[in-house]
Amino acid sequence: WAVVGRVIPVAFGVVFALSGAVGPVIGQNLGGRRYDRIHQALLDALKFNLAYILVAWVMMAASAEFVVALFNASGEAAALIRLFCLWLNPLFGLFGLQFIANAAFNNLGKPHYSTVFNWTRATVGTVALVSLGASMAGSAGAMAGYLATGGLFGLVALVMAWRLVDQIAKQDDKALIARPLAVRRIPSWPFTSLRE
Repeated sequence: WAVVGRVIPVAFGVVFALSGAVGPVIGQNLGGRRYDRIHQALLDALKFNLAYILVAWVMMAASAEFVVALFNASGEAAALIRLFCLWLNPLFGLFGLQFIANAAFNNLGKPHYSTVFNWTRATVGTVALVSLGASMAGSAGAMAGYLATGGLFGLVALVMAWRLVDQIAKQDDKALIARPLAVRRIPSWPFTSLRE
């Protein structure tokens, strides 16, 4: 795991950066009341994340033996590194789903949702899935269980973020209906801009 923990930031740095990239887009469109664009930003981030996972998977699979040799791993350690590089690394990429959801929560005024999802995944989810995986397949199962928490909690968080956008849009629609129409001012001369 010490080796895998050092490989992950190199292989998936783009996934970590995704939340920082999508957050400002969500915030800007929230200010402009363009909820369709917020949905599109979430969808585009999801597509990008999945495409990057596929690219990283191919690269990691191709470099599995190089990583084993680089860290002079042998025995079970080498087997676990190969398992991660060949089969399990896409599961870590699914942590990106939660990173996207966290960016949405933080920019939509619900940062405590991020805290709840992160804490629950890191404690209850990790303990449950690692214990289950370890009981079924030893250390390989424990690693798979840990990595599976990203996909499971990330998917739930992303669905919740999508629903949060819908909820904010409905509240905004109700508020707009309740507001009186703005009175347009007639310009005093031809080059004055119209204001509402």
